[in-house]
Amino acid sequence: MAQGWTTPWTGYRWAVPALAAWTGRAVYFDCPQVVVGDVAQLAASPLPAGASVLIRRRGGAVRTSVMVWDCAAARRLVPALEE
Repeated sequence: MAQGWTTPWTGYRWAVPALAAWTGRAVYFDCPQVVVGDVAQLAASPLPAGASVLIRRRGGAVRTSVMVWDCAAARRLVPALEE
């Protein structure tokens, strides 16, 4: 397990763009998440200009339990699975 990760699978969220072949959009959910709306609306959420992922901030903390990826844009930031 990488040092500082909360759980052994914490890093899996960063593999999503590569698993999607660096194309399209993908939505990542930690378990357990309760979805009470249409995931398609979440997936279509606009990302800020130049952003590759949409995440939530609460105060100064970044929350990555739900992430909307622009997989092509993420290629410049996220290492390949082999790395």
